[in-house]
Amino acid sequence: MSSIVIIDLQPLSCLGMQAYLNHLLPGSKCKTVYRKDEIDTFQPPAELQLIIVGFNQEDRPTATLLMEKVLMMGANLPIIVMYDIFDSEYLRQFAGHTPTGFISKDNVSNQLLECIQKVSCGQSFLCEKTGQHVINAYTLGSQSPTYKQPRKKAGISD
Repeated sequence: MSSIVIIDLQPLSCLGMQAYLNHLLPGSKCKTVYRKDEIDTFQPPAELQLIIVGFNQEDRPTATLLMEKVLMMGANLPIIVMYDIFDSEYLRQFAGHTPTGFISKDNVSNQLLECIQKVSCGQSFLCEKTGQHVINAYTLGSQSPTYKQPRKKAGISD
């Protein structure tokens, strides 16, 4: 029996993923965390086997808190990162953590089972859309559209 934690600050996304996983993996136990106050106090179950974390264009401090909390749960725990909009910061934060899977939320139904199987066996997984984002970020030097800081305007001081 699998023990899975789903962390996503969009309640419908979190609960929908729980229902989908219960259908996809009968007998698995899925715990959901979808309120910010729950993240601060959440203690993972001892038998935890998989973490699924969803990112939904949160502000940088909230996204950082999510990433830190997930990484503190265990160095060898498989993690699946689902995202609405790709941010290369996800790759930087989770790069040293294996096994990790990256999957676009619009590809979840098509590739989630394959992603779970790969990360559960200790491998990494990139959905096709994520792979294209990685290529763009590193070969074209493009940055993620999220979390861009406004540029400071140069001015003359009095």
